[in-house]
Amino acid sequence: MPDWNNATVRRHATRGWIALSLLWSTTRAALIWRVFGSHGTNGFGYLLVDLVSTVPYAIYSARAAFAWIDRSSAFLRNLTIAAICFIAPDVYVVATARHVPAAVWFGFGAFVTLMAVLAIKLARDK
Repeated sequence: MPDWNNATVRRHATRGWIALSLLWSTTRAALIWRVFGSHGTNGFGYLLVDLVSTVPYAIYSARAAFAWIDRSSAFLRNLTIAAICFIAPDVYVVATARHVPAAVWFGFGAFVTLMAVLAIKLARDK
Protein backbone atom coordinates (compact mmCIF):
# COMPACT_ATOMS: atom_id res chain seq x y z
CA MET A 1 0.00 0.00 0.00
CA PRO A 2 1.46 3.39 -0.96
CA ASP A 3 2.30 5.91 1.72
CA TRP A 4 -0.30 8.54 0.82
CA ASN A 5 1.26 11.00 3.27
CA ASN A 6 4.41 11.12 1.13
CA ALA A 7 4.41 14.17 -1.21
CA THR A 8 6.28 12.29 -3.94
CA VAL A 9 3.74 9.45 -3.92
CA ARG A 10 0.90 11.98 -4.16
CA ARG A 11 2.60 13.84 -7.00
CA HIS A 12 3.14 10.62 -8.99
CA ALA A 13 -0.41 9.48 -8.32
CA THR A 14 -1.77 12.84 -9.48
CA ARG A 15 0.32 12.76 -12.67
CA GLY A 16 -0.84 9.22 -13.40
CA TRP A 17 -4.45 10.28 -12.83
CA ILE A 18 -3.99 13.23 -15.22
CA ALA A 19 -2.62 10.88 -17.89
CA LEU A 20 -5.48 8.39 -17.48
CA SER A 21 -8.02 11.21 -17.50
CA LEU A 22 -6.59 12.65 -20.72
CA LEU A 23 -6.68 9.20 -22.34
CA TRP A 24 -10.32 8.79 -21.34
CA SER A 25 -11.04 12.33 -22.51
CA THR A 26 -9.83 11.67 -26.04
CA THR A 27 -11.68 8.34 -26.15
CA ARG A 28 -14.86 9.98 -24.91
CA ALA A 29 -14.49 12.79 -27.47
CA ALA A 30 -14.35 10.23 -30.29
CA LEU A 31 -17.51 8.56 -28.98
CA ILE A 32 -19.35 11.86 -28.52
CA TRP A 33 -18.36 12.95 -32.04
CA ARG A 34 -19.73 9.71 -33.45
CA VAL A 35 -22.98 9.77 -31.45
CA PHE A 36 -23.77 13.50 -31.34
CA GLY A 37 -22.01 14.75 -34.48
CA SER A 38 -25.17 14.27 -36.50
CA HIS A 39 -27.13 16.17 -33.83
CA GLY A 40 -25.15 19.40 -34.18
CA THR A 41 -22.33 18.86 -31.67
CA ASN A 42 -18.95 19.83 -33.11
CA GLY A 43 -16.49 17.05 -32.30
CA PHE A 44 -13.48 19.39 -32.25
CA GLY A 45 -15.33 21.84 -30.01
CA TYR A 46 -16.18 19.03 -27.63
CA LEU A 47 -12.59 17.78 -27.65
CA LEU A 48 -11.33 21.28 -26.84
CA VAL A 49 -13.77 21.71 -23.94
CA ASP A 50 -13.00 18.22 -22.71
CA LEU A 51 -9.21 18.63 -22.85
CA VAL A 52 -9.31 22.07 -21.20
CA SER A 53 -11.48 20.79 -18.36
CA THR A 54 -9.78 17.40 -17.90
CA VAL A 55 -6.51 18.62 -16.38
CA PRO A 56 -8.21 20.74 -13.67
CA TYR A 57 -10.66 17.88 -13.09
CA ALA A 58 -7.83 15.40 -12.56
CA ILE A 59 -5.88 17.75 -10.30
CA TYR A 60 -8.83 18.70 -8.11
CA SER A 61 -10.27 15.20 -7.91
CA ALA A 62 -6.85 13.95 -6.76
CA ARG A 63 -6.71 16.79 -4.23
CA ALA A 64 -10.21 15.84 -3.06
CA ALA A 65 -9.09 12.24 -2.57
CA PHE A 66 -6.04 13.34 -0.59
CA ALA A 67 -8.14 15.79 1.43
CA TRP A 68 -10.51 12.92 2.21
CA ILE A 69 -7.57 10.79 3.39
CA ASP A 70 -6.31 13.72 5.48
CA ARG A 71 -9.80 14.51 6.80
CA SER A 72 -9.18 18.05 5.55
CA SER A 73 -11.84 20.72 5.21
CA ALA A 74 -10.57 21.30 1.64
CA PHE A 75 -12.34 18.11 0.55
CA LEU A 76 -15.68 19.69 -0.36
CA ARG A 77 -14.08 22.64 -2.19
CA ASN A 78 -11.85 20.35 -4.26
CA LEU A 79 -14.72 17.97 -4.99
CA THR A 80 -16.93 20.85 -6.12
CA ILE A 81 -14.30 22.19 -8.53
CA ALA A 82 -13.67 18.67 -9.85
CA ALA A 83 -17.42 18.12 -10.36
CA ILE A 84 -17.79 21.36 -12.32
CA CYS A 85 -14.84 20.43 -14.54
CA PHE A 86 -16.24 16.92 -14.95
CA ILE A 87 -19.63 18.06 -16.24
CA ALA A 88 -18.36 20.92 -18.44
CA PRO A 89 -18.03 18.73 -21.55
CA ASP A 90 -21.49 17.30 -20.97
CA VAL A 91 -22.93 20.80 -20.66
CA TYR A 92 -21.33 21.55 -24.03
CA VAL A 93 -23.13 18.57 -25.57
CA VAL A 94 -26.46 19.58 -24.07
CA ALA A 95 -25.99 23.19 -25.20
CA THR A 96 -25.04 22.34 -28.78
CA ALA A 97 -26.93 19.17 -29.64
CA ARG A 98 -30.24 19.41 -31.44
CA HIS A 99 -33.02 16.89 -30.85
CA VAL A 100 -31.34 15.28 -27.86
CA PRO A 101 -32.98 11.99 -26.84
CA ALA A 102 -34.88 12.06 -23.55
CA ALA A 103 -32.59 9.36 -22.14
CA VAL A 104 -29.63 11.74 -22.39
CA TRP A 105 -31.49 14.44 -20.46
CA PHE A 106 -32.47 11.86 -17.86
CA GLY A 107 -28.91 10.55 -17.55
CA PHE A 108 -27.48 14.03 -17.24
CA GLY A 109 -30.02 15.00 -14.57
CA ALA A 110 -29.47 11.75 -12.69
CA PHE A 111 -25.70 12.30 -12.69
CA VAL A 112 -25.95 15.88 -11.42
CA THR A 113 -28.41 14.81 -8.72
CA LEU A 114 -26.24 11.87 -7.66
CA MET A 115 -23.13 14.05 -7.41
CA ALA A 116 -24.99 16.64 -5.34
CA VAL A 117 -26.41 14.02 -2.97
CA LEU A 118 -22.99 12.39 -2.55
CA ALA A 119 -21.30 15.73 -1.89
CA ILE A 120 -23.89 16.62 0.74
CA LYS A 121 -23.68 13.18 2.37
CA LEU A 122 -19.88 13.24 2.48
CA ALA A 123 -19.89 16.75 3.90
CA ARG A 124 -22.36 15.73 6.63
CA ASP A 125 -20.38 12.58 7.48
CA LYS A 126 -17.22 14.63 7.91
